[in-house]
Amino acid sequence: MKKKWLVATVLSLAVAMAVTGCSGGDDSSADSSENPSGTAGPVGENIVPLDEVREKLFKDVDSLVKLGQYKDIEVTIDNVEVSDVDVDEQVALNLQQSGEPEQITEGTVADGDTVNIDYAGKVDGEDLENGSATGQRLVIGSGSFIEGFEEGLIGVEIGSTVEVNATFPDEYEQDPSLSGKAAVFTVTVNYVEGDTVTPELTDEWVVDQGIDNVATVDQYRDYVRASLEDQAESDMQQATYVAVMDKIMADAEVSGLAEDMDVESTKAEEIEYAKNLATNYGYEYDDSFISLYTNAEYTTVEEYENSLDGDIQTYYERIMIYRAIAKTENIEISEEDYEADVTELSADYANYGEESAASFEENYSFMIYESDIYTEVESLILDSAIVTKQ
Repeated sequence: MKKKWLVATVLSLAVAMAVTGCSGGDDSSADSSENPSGTAGPVGENIVPLDEVREKLFKDVDSLVKLGQYKDIEVTIDNVEVSDVDVDEQVALNLQQSGEPEQITEGTVADGDTVNIDYAGKVDGEDLENGSATGQRLVIGSGSFIEGFEEGLIGVEIGSTVEVNATFPDEYEQDPSLSGKAAVFTVTVNYVEGDTVTPELTDEWVVDQGIDNVATVDQYRDYVRASLEDQAESDMQQATYVAVMDKIMADAEVSGLAEDMDVESTKAEEIEYAKNLATNYGYEYDDSFISLYTNAEYTTVEEYENSLDGDIQTYYERIMIYRAIAKTENIEISEEDYEADVTELSADYANYGEESAASFEENYSFMIYESDIYTEVESLILDSAIVTKQ
């Protein structure tokens, strides 16, 4: 979940959030309900004129950025090769992760067991709404069920069906009408989970994975190798990008940021994004979440938030260099391609109504053009890079 300060990632994320109505701003166009009329709003009518977008993108670039070398950059990166051992280890890991617990069907249920059960509940002799399930997984002693339910299964013979008496809490928020009431559950203990059993690598197991054109062990190993090689290539491309950009930034001078780059407001947006993400995934915005979110690069909220100032400043300086390179190299996106890109994304957003389509085009035309330009800049500097693999 670690945040990546890369141009394509950040811009793509922002556009995606806009299209899906997930941006944190107070924008009525982000309503999740579709246009009541069932018709899409017009697209392409509120695209910001290309000359205005270009003027904003390149304003003050000459006075704020002094470029050094940015083409034919020489870098050395570690060569990543996939060995037979790598394939063996990945196959073993895949098998382990696909393993399933042994199903124990003899004996009795003990505290701490993980059981698979079917159950149906009644209150006052009436079937309990939403009070039944089949194949339910439950850890005895976890407190997941109401008082008396889990305790009532301890010592029960596996495979048998029993009646368990349980009581809803005095203040049962999920359904206040059940607060404090007694319930009777008819429970069948299907089995108790044992240790995870790792399957053998067989043609049958391979077929069960449902991978197109992969039906034998040999084909599966080739598939795993190809996947590892793709990841290795991606890692080397990323390493190349980082090494090249480090040299370009070290050789350039950025004396200031453009008007559209506000470190403080961006920091606030990033913190709000992290908070919303924590909430969406059921976490508290605390040190534990930050450690997970940043892949343990930062272990406290304070460390993370303090780091943002430098990260955002560096990110924006990189963007300033991108703009300077684009202007120096006369990199442009045609008006036809620019309008086509905006229209394509706006067409999805138009399903929320005319105002949403108009708002999207007015607010995100610049970002879409900017992203296209930066993609061209990245291609320029990476295609010209002189890379040595060691």
